Amino acid sequence: MQIKIDQKVLADATMWVSRAFPSKNDDIIATSIALEANLDGTLSLTVYNYDAFATCTIAGDVTQDGKIVTPGKKFAEICKTLPLGDVNITATDTRLTIKASSFVSNLPLVDLDIYPELPQVPAPSIEVAASVFANAINQTYIATSREENSASLSSLKITFDGEVAEMLSTDRYRLAKRTFNYKATDEEVQYEMLLPKKEANEIARALENQDLVQIGVNAKESKVSFASFATKNMQIGTSTYDALFPAIDSLFNVNYETLVTVSRKALIDAIRRVSVVVSVDSHLRLTFLEENIILRAGNEESSDATESIKGTREGGDEITVACNPSYLLDGLNAIVEPNVQIRINDSIKPFEISGVTDEGKQNADYRYVMVPIRM
Repeated sequence: MQIKIDQKVLADATMWVSRAFPSKNDDIIATSIALEANLDGTLSLTVYNYDAFATCTIAGDVTQDGKIVTPGKKFAEICKTLPLGDVNITATDTRLTIKASSFVSNLPLVDLDIYPELPQVPAPSIEVAASVFANAINQTYIATSREENSASLSSLKITFDGEVAEMLSTDRYRLAKRTFNYKATDEEVQYEMLLPKKEANEIARALENQDLVQIGVNAKESKVSFASFATKNMQIGTSTYDALFPAIDSLFNVNYETLVTVSRKALIDAIRRVSVVVSVDSHLRLTFLEENIILRAGNEESSDATESIKGTREGGDEITVACNPSYLLDGLNAIVEPNVQIRINDSIKPFEISGVTDEGKQNADYRYVMVPIRM
């Protein structure tokens, strides 16, 4: 294999596929990178950790094609620090040589015979605007659990059915739901997958500055076991979880008696100021009056803070609810509209937050539900 390629292009591509390196595994295959040069003037870089893979294809001047595997983390570090300009990569049967200006480095090769084939994924059957899919992940990722041993709570449930997709997440204390439109290349598309949160986060990052993401799946009876997410020159593939996702749909079908509308920024700023006096495991109390919201935190025995902001309550009586201020800020920061509507029935049942435009129109595409803390 022999190829000449621009340093910045190579470094960017290497950094992109490096997201598939495992964080806690030093397995020689999982931490290797595969390079495949083709005479059509392309170089494909791939990292595969058995559960997920990342592939990026870039243009270069290929004089000899071939495929090799080399220690990936060392290769990535070298590419990142190379001087700007052309990089020459050549490979023999035992060594990979990287040259840039006066810099020369040799790396050992990993036996191709032990490097596994990537999972076979069917042609894409779903297309989504990249920014829409990335935003949906970011808005639901916040409600996933930090418990890595719980597959269902540390994943995003994505359902494709009809013309509208649904993305759900929960950590038991809060729930997030985002709906979005997609285009199916097959009229019979009906899939359900549990996408691991780590891979979901990497997919969202990978879709920055991309136009379209194409999704292909391996599925049996609509249950997805492996999915790939591809853009023009990049692809991430991942195994999905086989677990039972909590039955939370009913929590998004509640009739609320009390609706409170408030400026999103004003509420966020007030929460941040009032929450300064409380510890991480303490709670914030919100009292919804007819024209104001009173925020309280702490207690008189130590530190406390109180603030009143404008907010309009429709229906119901005065309600005081306690909640985790960090969780509340997560939901508010995920909303893009200038105002939010808090829909609530009492102080102990879950309440819902969604965005509202300046014209008073509610955006039902994104909904965030929180379970109150019992006072």
